[in-house]
Amino acid sequence: MKPVVMGLDLSLTAPAAVVLPARWRPGTWRMPSACWAAKIALFVHEERERADFEPARWALLSNWVLDFARVRGATHVFVEDYAFAARRTAGRALAEFGGVVKYNFWNRQQIVVQPVVAASARKTLLGHVPSKKTSGVEVKDYVNEKLARMGAKFATMDEGDAFIVANHGRYLLGLPYIGVDP
Repeated sequence: MKPVVMGLDLSLTAPAAVVLPARWRPGTWRMPSACWAAKIALFVHEERERADFEPARWALLSNWVLDFARVRGATHVFVEDYAFAARRTAGRALAEFGGVVKYNFWNRQQIVVQPVVAASARKTLLGHVPSKKTSGVEVKDYVNEKLARMGAKFATMDEGDAFIVANHGRYLLGLPYIGVDP
């Protein structure tokens, strides 16, 4: 079975995924991607008063992500390591959601979700990435601008982040990827 690599950028408001098919070649920008921001915003608007709101949101998001992976035949899944949250409760909720996704991937599809450090994934793609302190530009904006210059046309920056994770996953698996040689 040829590897089909999925990259995830998990968040509670705009989770995104990109799948790089087995025959994907670096520089090819047609690939399945999704961001569930609008769908989750509707759920939050309609359901936020539920007593089980958080677990219900995690289950819903997890099902969307797993269905996307299953339909596209993902064999390897990589997830961007959790960023530091501005609020402690948001960080806890994101970690709990990530745990639900990881458990469900193993339980339903026997796939171990592997974490990727975002800085390492960006470095694989671009080599040196200047910090906001030195460049005055947010790292996410800088990287997504570079992706656009390469020809990528993602609907959201979250999908761009998911691509960077999937690309790094291909690097880790020894498959063709876009990037500088280490």
